[in-house]
Parts: sequence; structure tokens; C-alpha cells
Amino acid sequence: IYAYEWIYHKLLANEGVIHLKYDFIKVKLRENDLGIYAIEEHFGQHVLEHNDRPKGAILRWNPGLYWEWRIDELEGRYLDEEYSAFASSFAEPYDKGTVKNDPELIDSYTKGAKLLELFRRDSLAASEVFDIDKMARFHAIIDLVGGHHSLDWSDVKFYYNSETEMVEPVGYESFSVRKTERIAGQRVPDSYTEVETDYHNKLFADPVFFEAYIENLQRICTEEYFESFAQSIQSDLDEKLGVLAMEWP
Repeated sequence: IYAYEWIYHKLLANEGVIHLKYDFIKVKLRENDLGIYAIEEHFGQHVLEHNDRPKGAILRWNPGLYWEWRIDELEGRYLDEEYSAFASSFAEPYDKGTVKNDPELIDSYTKGAKLLELFRRDSLAASEVFDIDKMARFHAIIDLVGGHHSLDWSDVKFYYNSETEMVEPVGYESFSVRKTERIAGQRVPDSYTEVETDYHNKLFADPVFFEAYIENLQRICTEEYFESFAQSIQSDLDEKLGVLAMEWP
């Protein structure tokens, strides 16, 4: 079970989608054996380097007000706080300190944020903003591993590619221990006459993206695909399972 997240990132790498380095290490603090820890790469330009991408901004939808609403809920205040929804968010860069001191990254962030904002406002369709093939592969992999928890608008991460001038997904926290009961594209809108103000409904409302998603879903979510993939990672997986077995034999 603890190897699932490592496998998820390997699947992303197999499909050319930006992924993070993920590993397991034995940790000791002075003479105290703290056991086996999972270690995950943080967001920064180093992620793009090992994913063979040009320098650029990594972005997300700002979740600040969303978490204010979640805190209210945890404290027993149940309010319909529209300000905390996707419709009130905006695109912000990771590692702001680095971005604001680098003109190239400022330019990358500005262009990426503009595309995401135009998408949020229904001024551009998903296929005019996102690298559709990579977004389709990303969602098909999420369906394969059951990682839908990570698709919440407050969790998704993006990257603006200056060469393609499109926005790509960045894989992060698949939570792939859950059973797949629905797929990412299995969405029934309340109204077919207008797109709801919801990140995923906007994404899947674009027929260009939806077609690419279905094609990749049919290719990736098969026993043949996974068996071939599993064979390609078996020796590395055995090594990771060996590390984990030191604590969970």
C-alpha cells in the first residue's frame, strides 16, 4: 500500500506528464531510529529540469479563502461562503520569492496566469489553454489509480510551457488508496445550456478535451497496459518494497 504513490509518479513519467521524485528512506535522529519515511520532491525549477521542460512558472489556484471556509466548517460554522469557491480564486505562482526576482519567471507566470484566468472566466475553452494530450493522459492515470481526491480545484497544480505556450498538469498527491467508483469524466451537469462555474465541469465541457480523454482512458485503463508497465518497473519496485519491508515485513 505504501508504494502506491511511487507507482503513480512512475505512471506519470511513463506518459510524459510532469511528476515529482518520490522515494523511501530510513531516518535516524541522533541515536533514535525514526523508521521509514516517504520523501517527496517539492515544487521548483528542479522539477522541470528532470522532466525535460524549459524554465517556467509552476502555478495553482489560490486556495486561501477556501481554507478559511474549511476552518469555519471545522469550528461548527456552516455558511454558504461563495467567496471561498473556485469562481473567486486566481492563479498564483509557487515559490513566489524566486519568481518575483527572475524576469523570465515573471513573464512565464504572467502568461500562464492570464490563460488560466481567461479559462476561469469562460473566455477561452480548455483546448485553447491546456496541453490537451497531457491533460487527457493525466486524468486517465488518475482514473487508473483511483486518485480522484487530488482533483479538487484547490489541489491541482500547473506549469506554463514557454515552448508550447500551453498549460500542463503537474502530478501531485494521488491519494491512490481509494477504490475507483467513478471516473474523472463521469460528470452530469445540472444544466446542459451553460457551463457551471466549476473547474472540472469547464474542463470536460470542451469536446476537444473530452475526446482526447476518452481515447487515453481506453488506452491506459486496460490490463495489457498495466501489465506492460508493471514489468518495466518491477526491479525498481522490488527495491522500494525491500526498503518498506524493513519496517512492514
